[in-house]
Amino acid sequence: MSFYQAFEAYLKGEDNEITELIVSDEKGDAKERMNIYRDAYALRLIDILFGDFPTIHQILGDEAFFEMAQKYVKTYPSTAFTVRYFGQHLAKFLNDEAPYSSHPYLSQIADFEWAKGTVFDAPDTPIFTLEQLVNIPAEAWPNATFEFVPAMVRLVYDYNVPQIWQAIQADEQDHMPTPLENPMPWVMWRKALNPHWYSMPADEDWMFIHARQGKSFAELCDGLTTWHDEDDVAPRAAEVVRRWIDEMLLVNIKF
Repeated sequence: MSFYQAFEAYLKGEDNEITELIVSDEKGDAKERMNIYRDAYALRLIDILFGDFPTIHQILGDEAFFEMAQKYVKTYPSTAFTVRYFGQHLAKFLNDEAPYSSHPYLSQIADFEWAKGTVFDAPDTPIFTLEQLVNIPAEAWPNATFEFVPAMVRLVYDYNVPQIWQAIQADEQDHMPTPLENPMPWVMWRKALNPHWYSMPADEDWMFIHARQGKSFAELCDGLTTWHDEDDVAPRAAEVVRRWIDEMLLVNIKF
C-alpha cells in the first residue's frame, strides 16, 4: 500500500498503517497528528452535507443534524476525489437508519434536495421550441419520438414534500408533513438556471415515462385510452406535448 493509499484508508477509518509512516514530535505522536487530519476531513464532509441539505438541517436543528451527519460519514465514507456526490446516499440513509426511518418524509425531502442539485449541475442542451413544430409534417406524427433535456428527473413522493420545502423556505410555521392517499409523481428540471417542478396527473405521468423509453406518439396515444375516450385522446396528447415544449423539457422531436 502506497503512502497516499494508506493516508486515504486512515481518513476513512479503514486502516491505521499510516501511523507507522508518520514522525512524532513534541506537538504530538503520530496517532494524535493523524487524528487532527481525520477530524478535519470528517468536518469538511459534514460541512458539505450542511450545504447540500439545508432543509433537512432546518428540520432537525444544529445538534441533531450534526449527529446524523457523523453517522452518515461513517456509513458512507467518501470514495471519490470530488465531494460533489458525497451526499448522494443521504436519502437512503435516512430511510434505512433509526430514528430517522420512523419519519419517512425526511428521506423524501433529502431526495428532493438532492434532485435540485442534480438538475442544477446537469449539462446544457438546445431546447425544442414551438416554432420548430412547423417542420414536422402531419403524416410524420404517429412515428414521432421525444428527446428530453438531461437536466430533469422524475420524482415520486407519498408525502407533501415540495409543499414542506416551500413552506420552510418561506419561513412559514405551517409545514406539517402530510401523508398522501396515493403517491404523487413530479417532474423536476432546470429552467432559466433554476430548478422547477410540477406534479403530473396519472395520464401525463404515463406518457412521460413511456416517451422517455422511446415510445412513438401513436403508442402514447394508444396508452391514453386508459383514461380518455378515443375522441379525446389526440387533443389530450397534444396538450401534454405542448406543455413539455412550453416548459422547455424537450431537446428534440424526432420524426
